[in-house]
Amino acid sequence: MDRLGLLLLALLSVAPAMAADSKPLDGEWRLTIRGTNLFFYGTRILTAGLHQDWEVVIDIQIRNQQFDVASGKARLIGEPVPYSLPENMFTCQSINGTYLDRGLNEVSTPHIRYEGFPVAGQVNGKELTLQPDVQYIGNFIAMMYECQTENTLGSVWHERGRLSAMERAKRQDAKITHEDNQYSVRVKELQFMEPRGTLKIPLWDGLSYSQTDQANFSEKTFSLRLIK
Repeated sequence: MDRLGLLLLALLSVAPAMAADSKPLDGEWRLTIRGTNLFFYGTRILTAGLHQDWEVVIDIQIRNQQFDVASGKARLIGEPVPYSLPENMFTCQSINGTYLDRGLNEVSTPHIRYEGFPVAGQVNGKELTLQPDVQYIGNFIAMMYECQTENTLGSVWHERGRLSAMERAKRQDAKITHEDNQYSVRVKELQFMEPRGTLKIPLWDGLSYSQTDQANFSEKTFSLRLIK
């Protein structure tokens, strides 16, 4: 057999394996998104607030290489953890409060806007596109917290924090007080969490990657598994 014949034979033997590898696997997939958000008042060098861990799990059914159905669930993990920069300068705690959502319903904090939601999507080759039915500004956590310090830098913290709060006015409302050498702030704040908009990820069992949002001191990790 000449060289051209050998090459054609090799291509024909490899083609089925390549085609099989290019097909998405049918079954039940689970996308898990874990994140940590820092709810904070202040600046990058004078920061007081709370860390909150959360998790979003989206279960996806793929049949005959087509997207079938999916649903998502979101939850908070553990209690908010105090954060201070410089360390030990501030003391912070979460506050059980209430606020009105867009439907004028009174809800308690901390609160997730969507704990459960449907998910649409499609499969394109080995790429999965998810479109969670989370409208308007997406999913978010509502938090209320209070921070205090007796450090003389508290006046700077108040002033610089006020400017930061103005920049974040659509999602942060802060009330500051200064009495008996104690600087305090009480904050109502909304922060985004997943899902937000369309998610495109490789349909790959064992996929795992992380993203960091330095501007908002938040991070999240995505992992995809074929569970059955």
